[in-house]
Formats: sequence, structure tokens, C-alpha cells
Amino acid sequence: MRANWKPDRAFRRFVSSAHGAAGRAWLAELPGLVEAYAAERDLAVGDPYPLSYNFVVPVDGPQGAAVLKIAPPGTDHLAREAAVLRVWDGEGAVRVHDFTPELNALLMERAEPGVPLADHVAGSETAFDFGGASGTAAADDEATSVLAATMRALWRPVPAELDVPDIADHAQDFAWYRAKFGADGGPIPGALPARAAELFDALVATSETRVLLHADLHHDNVLRAERDGDPVWLAIDPHGAMGDPGFDTAQLLWNPGDLLAGSLGCTAARVLDARLDRLAADLDGTVPGADLGRERLTAWAFAKAVLSAVWMIQDFGHPGDSALAVARLLDPGKDDPV
Repeated sequence: MRANWKPDRAFRRFVSSAHGAAGRAWLAELPGLVEAYAAERDLAVGDPYPLSYNFVVPVDGPQGAAVLKIAPPGTDHLAREAAVLRVWDGEGAVRVHDFTPELNALLMERAEPGVPLADHVAGSETAFDFGGASGTAAADDEATSVLAATMRALWRPVPAELDVPDIADHAQDFAWYRAKFGADGGPIPGALPARAAELFDALVATSETRVLLHADLHHDNVLRAERDGDPVWLAIDPHGAMGDPGFDTAQLLWNPGDLLAGSLGCTAARVLDARLDRLAADLDGTVPGADLGRERLTAWAFAKAVLSAVWMIQDFGHPGDSALAVARLLDPGKDDPV
């Protein structure tokens, strides 16, 4: 890393907006913090990744290829991420080397070559060959299978000492929307919020199995890597939560990027239909006591798509496009959701 570096502009803008004067003071100190951290651990530091929410940079040292991730002050998500990754201990996810609470700094395994699963679906030059052409329905189906296999590797009972939120708490987000916009007002159309809230409550109430969840699993959070010469897919950036495994299956449905852009050569409805079929085929019956059949996965997808639109409103003031479009397609109030 060059001597006169400074954090990426988008990252500086986000930290300044979200954390005010304290964030700007931390940004000024960040180069010195990274330099001291690297010197203490004999790390060679590369160029930062162009990300917005955390400072993330590749490093090399005694532990081999690694990634250093530092979060702005006043945040606690890295502590949870480190705790969740330690529970997985490299099974289906990157390994933790060290977490330093006083710096909010997480040192972890670097997935090499680190190409995200999204690149395969998009048909980029760096896509990996699954035996079918990149950018086709066959490639998308294989990518969904990779995500399903990753879920199976990650899902397990929640250790008693692990502090992660319960997905049932998200009922508060639906309540927030209703209090702010009324029963049928606001930027999410018609009865979608009320139907999603009711369905979410019913899904939580009828859940018979609770597991440790990634809670943000999609194509950009699964990377290609090699361990001991063998190819593997590894999850990164877990939010960490506990609850019904079906909750983890929804986020991928409106990813990567804009599902409706047509980059896969088929309609969004057909993509959703194929992905839900693949998830049900690969997951149903794999978690004792859990219903991961097509009907329940579709219900989770609709409820979480609306919930994601609510989160977008909370964070950015608008519901976004992709998740809301998926919610419309899967709306149980329609005659044929998909």
C-alpha cells in the first residue's frame, strides 16, 4: 500500500454521513491504525477493496493470504461476524485468524482466487465452468445448488454462548412500517406489507427447527477458493441470526444485481420458479424437523422480499426495485404467484 493512501471515497462518504464528526476523526486516524496493526503482526498490506460499509484490505503474513476488515467506531457487527465465523470454523465459510475488539478489527482467511458466485451467473470472463455455459439457465441452476450446499454446511444448532438475534424480532420492522405509513399507505404497494407481516408471523409460529443462520446469503457473499489444492466455495460477511432455515433461502432470489435485467436470457418469473424448485429439491428433508418444501420456501421468499423493502426504506428512504419486484411476483394474493 502506498505511503500516502487514504480510504476509498465511497467509504469516506458513508462513514462521514453515518457517523458524523466521530467518523471523520476515525477516518483521519485509520491509516495510522492500519500501519500499527500490520507492523505488530508482520503483515504486508495491499490496496483496499472499494467497499462502503467497512474498511477491507488484503494482507499477507505468517498466516498466509488474509483479509483485514475494520469497522467504524460505535458498531458491533464485526464482533458478531467473528463469533459466527468461529462457530463454523472454516466449514462452508472463511476462517477467523483474530478479532481485536478495541480496534473493531477482524483478520480472516482470504478466499483465493476469491471470485464471487455472482460472476458465474453473469457470465463474466472469470466465471467458473460448472459443465454448462455461463449466463444460461443451466449455470444459474448450478449456482443455486452451490448456495444450497453452502446453507447445508452452515446450518447447525446455535451454541448457548453465541449472542445472535432471533429472526422473530423482525416483526418489529413490519410494525414500524405500519405505524409510519398506516395499514395500506407508504411506498410499498397496497396490501403487500400487511400480507407479508401476517405470513411472517405464521411462518415463525409454525417453525419447529431453529438453526444458526447466515442471514445475508446470496451470490456476492459466496466466493471461490482453494484449500490444500481443492476447489471450495466459502461464505463471507454473515450477519448472524437464529431461526427457521427457510429464512436464509430468500435473499438469493433477487440477486445477483438486478434479477429483472434479463442477463440470464429468461424472464424473472422463470428464474424465480427454477430457483425455488432447485432449493426445494436440494434442501427439503436435509434439516431434521424443518419444512423446506417448495410451498413454504415460496412463503418465506415473499415475506422476506417485503421485509427487505422495509429495510431499504429504513436505511435509504425508498424500497428499492429488485426485492419489491420479487414480492409482487410471489404475492399470495395473486392467482398465480410464479
